[in-house]
Amino acid sequence: MHYAVVEVEKVEDVPEGMTSISVPSLTYAKCEHRKGQSIEKSYNNIYEWIKAQELVENHVGNLTHFERYPMNQDPYDNDPELTIMIPVVKK
Repeated sequence: MHYAVVEVEKVEDVPEGMTSISVPSLTYAKCEHRKGQSIEKSYNNIYEWIKAQELVENHVGNLTHFERYPMNQDPYDNDPELTIMIPVVKK
């Protein structure tokens, strides 16, 4: 399942039709993807780095990864900047 979310300090009064989710505090491998870069290459690079560091993905619940976008970014931008976050643990 895919969610588009906004981070808040406290969950209050969730509007009808919306859902509240909580992203667990874990150790994450992080990759800064910039405009003009290949998103596929960014993901390949982070997975190669995870393997080289002798880490493995830490799938807690159904969380495989998340992408953090700047709030001021145009949501329709076909070439976005984002931060890729993948939960990991040592082998």
